[in-house]
Amino acid sequence: MQSSGTHGIVAIGGISTVAHESAMDRMVGAGARPVTAISFGGELMRNWAREDADRLREIMRWYFPRKHELDVAEGIVPGLR
Repeated sequence: MQSSGTHGIVAIGGISTVAHESAMDRMVGAGARPVTAISFGGELMRNWAREDADRLREIMRWYFPRKHELDVAEGIVPGLR
């Protein structure tokens, strides 16, 4: 884990779901707060009037419909987990 002040970058190189979840549990136990890539991108953007904001908008336009499709396929009802 690399860190700078209160910000950190973490990559988990687990080779199984159990290894990944165990690593996440250890980090949360140590005080880390997991976020999604989409929320991280939104935090980085800060000013949506920026010229390059359309790149993240394009990703979000792809991501949210695709996530919904995956949730439906898995039988997950958004917001009721």
